[in-house]
This record gives sequence, C-alpha cells and structure tokens, in this order.
Amino acid sequence: MHIDDRFLGLILVGMGTAIYLIARTFPLMAGIPYGPGFFPSIAAVGLIVCGIIIAVTGTLKSRAAPVIGSGASVGSAARGALLRPLIICLVVIFFALALPVLGFHIAAVLTVGAAAFVFGAHPLVAPVLALAAAFGTHAVFYSVLRVPLPWGILTPYAW
Repeated sequence: MHIDDRFLGLILVGMGTAIYLIARTFPLMAGIPYGPGFFPSIAAVGLIVCGIIIAVTGTLKSRAAPVIGSGASVGSAARGALLRPLIICLVVIFFALALPVLGFHIAAVLTVGAAAFVFGAHPLVAPVLALAAAFGTHAVFYSVLRVPLPWGILTPYAW
C-alpha cells in the first residue's frame, strides 16, 4: 500500500488547519495571556508545516525519474509503511494507560525511548533523548506553565 506523499501532505495541512481553527475558539483564562488552545495551536502549526514539507517533497520526488527496485525491497518498504502508524498508535495507547499508574516521568521516558528506538535512533541515543524529552517537558509544564503532571509511583519523590 502506497499513499501519495502529496495527498498525505494535504491531509496533514487540512487536519492542522482544522485543529488550529478549533483551538482558537477555546476561551482565555483570566490573568493568563494564553489559554487551553495555546499548545494545540502550536501543534497545529507544526502539523501544517510538516504537511507542506511532505507535499513539496512528494511533488519533487514524483518529478524525478522513477527508480525500479526489487520486489523484496518494495515489500519490506510497504510493511514498514504499515507498521509505523501502528506503532505510533500502540505507543499513544501505552502512554495513556501508563500515565496514571507510572506517572509522567516513567511513562514519558518509556514511550519516547521506545518510539525513538523503533524509528531508528541509536540504542545509546534513544534513552538520552527520552530522558531529555521527559524532564524538559516536565520543566516547561511545572515551572513555566505551573501545570502539575501526574507523579504516579514517584509521588513520594515529587518536588
């Protein structure tokens, strides 16, 4: 199964635009210059930018001469194309289930580390990336936005 990158890019741009427009309707909170629509708006803009990049890259690839590969490489590429969205769904489900039990730090480290490793990060880089992402996100939410994240089994060590 092959999805044209131009089509996929346009879908992402459409989804990003819809998310951005919906996030703009969220009410602002008194005394805070940003509200609950702030992060969805940032994610939506990122989705739009990624969609544009994917669509432009797909357009440039379609103009290049087609490369004829062996059947084995096409088959493995198709399996990878199907497997990666499934892995993303499983990672999101794991994070949603593990967050209240394990807490944000452990769930985020496991989720980001596993996703990074599955998507090709070096085995030594994936844990470092996972730790940096988890503690960086915690710092932003806890210190800057003053939004508490669940500690789970680490509650006795919460600061």
